[in-house]
Amino acid sequence: MAIRQEAVAENHHLIYCARADLVRDGLSERRKWRAIDHRRDHIATATSYPTAASMAAGQEAACEAGRSDLSKKGTSRKAAGYVEVGHQPFRGGVVVSANAYETGRIGLLLIDTVNEIFSANGKSYPIFKDEFDRIGTFANIKRLLAGVRAHGFPVFFSPMAYTESDYTTWKHLSGIHREMYDNRMFEAGSWGAEFHPELAPQPNEVVIAPHKNIDVMANTDLDVQLRQHNVEYLAIGGMIGTMCVESTARSAMERGYHVTTFTDATAAQGGRAAYDEMIERYKMISHATLSVDEFLAATSAAKR
Repeated sequence: MAIRQEAVAENHHLIYCARADLVRDGLSERRKWRAIDHRRDHIATATSYPTAASMAAGQEAACEAGRSDLSKKGTSRKAAGYVEVGHQPFRGGVVVSANAYETGRIGLLLIDTVNEIFSANGKSYPIFKDEFDRIGTFANIKRLLAGVRAHGFPVFFSPMAYTESDYTTWKHLSGIHREMYDNRMFEAGSWGAEFHPELAPQPNEVVIAPHKNIDVMANTDLDVQLRQHNVEYLAIGGMIGTMCVESTARSAMERGYHVTTFTDATAAQGGRAAYDEMIERYKMISHATLSVDEFLAATSAAKR
């Protein structure tokens, strides 16, 4: 079967290099396509190669051509109001390549920055304390919030809260709901459901209606709020990284938003191993997976 080669628009030439590496690693055709499927929105043209060897040779040439032409193409994008995220290496079957943040269309969503999770007396805090300490999650989110505010980008806060009626009348309880209901976590009107004072919204920032499931997009006003504030490039931080953050990132990607996830502004339930697996999934469902410092540097030129 002929192996299909797709030429990529603008500075997304690194996909050529990725596919060449995949061929050399002997991955199956299905796994090759899974690894680079997230780049399909940037595909311009397609070519067929009769053998893997000829495809790999063509890809190597394309990589070199792309590198030499990168500076020329970057100029026009910057002039059009975009700021580029620097190229990152081919890692674990995923290419995190150039992404553009468009001036005036960047927003930050912080999920569940509440006392229940981030305060020492919160019911969930002991679960995440070790990972918070290892990653520096709390300080990183504070720095992210301060940097985004300094850039003038809109910030959206998504709390979680359950009422007495929710606790007592829901018919179908998932595992996560059962855990929260049994322990009366995120109880509406309680101290635990309030924002942590250092991670709280300011008067001009948007508080989304409390979410009751793990996908904030699914049953809140988040989507309409983002659109009303002209946000297309959505960065998502907060907690829990393996649940609400990941589910919301998936949903935002499916709706056509450019999604940025963070390596250090969240944490996973399950420790380091769960964190490492989460970051690999982030790379597949996001358009960029960056540290707080990388994100702030990449967007500093895209201030309003």
